[in-house]
Amino acid sequence: TERDAIQTLQKAVSKICTKYSVQGRDQEALAAAVASCGAAAQAREEVIVRVTQDKEAAEARVQLLQEEIQRAASKQLASVPEVGEGQLAAMEDKLAALWKMVDDMLMQKQRLEKQLAAALGGSSAPPQ
Repeated sequence: TERDAIQTLQKAVSKICTKYSVQGRDQEALAAAVASCGAAAQAREEVIVRVTQDKEAAEARVQLLQEEIQRAASKQLASVPEVGEGQLAAMEDKLAALWKMVDDMLMQKQRLEKQLAAALGGSSAPPQ
C-alpha cells in the first residue's frame, strides 16, 4: 500500500542519512520531502474514499428511484379502471419526469465513476 511505501521510504532515508552522515538542512530537506509524499498519498486516499462513497450513494439512490417508479407504475395501473386522455397525458408527463430523474442520477453515477477513475490515476476501469 501507499502507507507501506512511505514508511519504507522513511526508513531508507534514515539509513541513507546515517550511512552518509547527512545532517542539518540536508537531512531536514529529505525528511520534508518524505513527509510531503506521505501527505500527498493520504490526500489521494481520502479522495478515493470520498468518491467511492459518493458513487455508492448515487447507485443506491438510482436503485431506490427505479423501485419507486416500478411501484408507482404498478399502483397506477391497478387503481385506474379507465383512463381518459387528459389523465393519460398527465401520467405520461409524470412518468417522463421520473425517468428524467433516473437519467440524471445515472449521469451523476457516471461522473462519479470518472472521478473515481481519475482519483485512482486511471489505473483501473470503473465497474459496470
